[in-house]
Amino acid sequence: MSNISKIESIRLRSHFKSESSDFTPWLAENLEYVSEAIHLKLINPSTEQTSENFRVDIQAELEDGSGVVIENQFGDSNHDHLGKIITYRTAFDAKVAIWIVEHAKQEHVDAVNWLNETDNGCDFYLLELQLIKIGDSPLGPLFTIKSAPSKETREKGELKRQESRRHEMRFKFWSELLKVFKADKSLSAFKNSSATKDSFISSGTGIGGIQWTLWVTKDFVRCELRIDKGKGAEEENLEILHKLMKDKDQIEAAYGPGLNWEELEGYRTTSIRTEFPGGYNNPEEEWPSIISADLEMTKRFISSLKDPVSKLK
Repeated sequence: MSNISKIESIRLRSHFKSESSDFTPWLAENLEYVSEAIHLKLINPSTEQTSENFRVDIQAELEDGSGVVIENQFGDSNHDHLGKIITYRTAFDAKVAIWIVEHAKQEHVDAVNWLNETDNGCDFYLLELQLIKIGDSPLGPLFTIKSAPSKETREKGELKRQESRRHEMRFKFWSELLKVFKADKSLSAFKNSSATKDSFISSGTGIGGIQWTLWVTKDFVRCELRIDKGKGAEEENLEILHKLMKDKDQIEAAYGPGLNWEELEGYRTTSIRTEFPGGYNNPEEEWPSIISADLEMTKRFISSLKDPVSKLK
């Protein structure tokens, strides 16, 4: 045990007098340390390469000839160098961008993680570098990966892109649907509603806790009378549904087939609902006919339930 010594960490500035004149050249000459850290073979390094107004610390290549840019700095990561590594990646059309710092701030770790989630054609690495020694040993470089591309980050990024596309298409579908609904003078519900990326919008019936609700999905549109008197009101919600069910024959005769009376066991709410096929995943040229059918369905649905609902006041 007496032969075990404490590891000492030495600041880069204590060993390298200048970032550009000492540290960068050393790093270029010892690029195998970086290669080992990120498990990529880096070759043909050159320093202080320029592209118009940009000067990257180190430019290198992968074995397949793909471009690599490396930005290194003393001290903590900062916004200036984050901007530089992104700019250099674009200027030199690099497939790998490596940012080396002494200490990576969490906001910059998050930023590089986000870059690796996006579909930008480049893998970004954020590394911390410490110079360490044990007793009287020579200094040794210790690289620690703080952010790197991975299968998980790519999958996460793809899920985010899919979600973004879903939100975009749903908002667009809502915009078209509400434009048609608001133009119909015989339908007062949803006149004050706005397009949203969310799945549903609601309009009041004049009775607290009971609302007309429209749901938009990729495959169908649902029209619903939603009964939700709030937390702890499960029994009251069920009683309201049962009151409406006394007029079930009258309501279904007015609406026609396709109504579902949902006690929704295990949920706070109860509802009466109907669905019409077709949603935002359909080709956009089909949207007008889908929305036209949705309008007629919604008008018929509200008309069939309006009087029975008014009796609940």
